[in-house]
Amino acid sequence: MQDAEMGVTHELEDGKSMELQSNGQLPAAKSDLDSEETRHFLEPLTDVHSIVLDFTPVNFIDSVGAKALKSVMKEYSEIGVSVFIGGCSRTVLADLSRMSFFSGAVSRELLFPSVHDAVLHCRHRAPLPGPPAATDGAARTPAEE
Repeated sequence: MQDAEMGVTHELEDGKSMELQSNGQLPAAKSDLDSEETRHFLEPLTDVHSIVLDFTPVNFIDSVGAKALKSVMKEYSEIGVSVFIGGCSRTVLADLSRMSFFSGAVSRELLFPSVHDAVLHCRHRAPLPGPPAATDGAARTPAEE
């Protein structure tokens, strides 16, 4: 055993060969990255555009929780997924405001009085795929006439 750059290096013997392993480092991958299984797990299953967090049961949030939540919201924002908060109580909202939670990419526009309102907003922003609705003469918009 010897010290090596902020970690410890161990020599492992399995009887036939000797392998050096360092703390904090993963050993070289021994699997085929182009396997069918790997490709299956890397393909996106659906096009997620929004996440709604139900804050109805939340009655307290500390600074660490607020920072973690803001970090998650920013990370999802970077990949095009919006995170909304529904059902946030007044006390939690006051705590978040006091901690300057609503700044930058995270704004009060991401808050909704209920989870239902947040879901309706998400559905309005990105309608679910499906067959186009049949229109008749009475349902025309002024732009179509």
